[in-house]
Amino acid sequence: MNLIKKKIEQLLDELAIWQSELVQQQTNLINVIKKDEFKSIFQQLTNQDIGVKNEVIQELQNKFYNYFKSIEVMNQVSTQKDLESLDQIYDNINKKIIKSGKFEELFQLVGNTEVDYLQIANPFTHLIMNTIQKNVKRQIIQKQPIYNSKENGLTFNAIKAAIVGRQNLLWFFKSSNNQCTEFGGYTPYGWQDENKPYGATVSNPSFLFSKTLKQIYPIILFRGGFAQQFVQSSYILFGGTCNGDEDLRINPDFKSGYSRLGVTYQAPAGVDTTKYSTHLFGALAPNVIECEIYQIFFE
Repeated sequence: MNLIKKKIEQLLDELAIWQSELVQQQTNLINVIKKDEFKSIFQQLTNQDIGVKNEVIQELQNKFYNYFKSIEVMNQVSTQKDLESLDQIYDNINKKIIKSGKFEELFQLVGNTEVDYLQIANPFTHLIMNTIQKNVKRQIIQKQPIYNSKENGLTFNAIKAAIVGRQNLLWFFKSSNNQCTEFGGYTPYGWQDENKPYGATVSNPSFLFSKTLKQIYPIILFRGGFAQQFVQSSYILFGGTCNGDEDLRINPDFKSGYSRLGVTYQAPAGVDTTKYSTHLFGALAPNVIECEIYQIFFE
């Protein structure tokens, strides 16, 4: 946090320098066009009534003539920097920001702080993120929220709008069972409505987890061809054999469904993998009351 504070202070100092350069550029432009002189002549013109004499009009015309002549002279002696366009100014500032690198350093520090916070305040979530990195063999740079049932509504339509066409999704479910049992899963494959994305069986990084029990259930590689499926009118599935047996199934009412760990994802010792189990949900039915989905981005 001290490093972040220091980087912000350095960035503010640099921004102050850029601001002074913009103020100077504004001053240069005002000097070149003699803004105050033009305003003065124009005000004299607007103050005249309908019965203004020709001599006065002629005098004002002469003033405008001399004004524009002086602008022409000033333009000839001004440097290019004095006359930079707004586009040029923007481009210069943009290059300064990119060259500075301080924004990137700041974002990197904030990202590291989030990881440190997860490790201390929520060690299981930290374990999930580490498991994803280890399985995918790439460094995570962002965990972006794409769906939250509290904000978007707990509906299959809202979920479809969030997930279709996206990949590397991390799901969190909260159930009303047993004082709010929490569970979820991660798969790298793109989600499509009605389609079954068959993943690689050699290095499939998918897994399910129980946040309540602090357990992770990796995919069984030789059964890992069916990691996930979403059908808006029917279900969300994780794992399965396409014959009605899935490791995790949630129906559109979010109350019904079932879990049979051990079909495609590894079940812990002691769980009967031949029938539906209460292990993941805390009951036979999921009874989901909340859902959050994140998209994971890697280096």
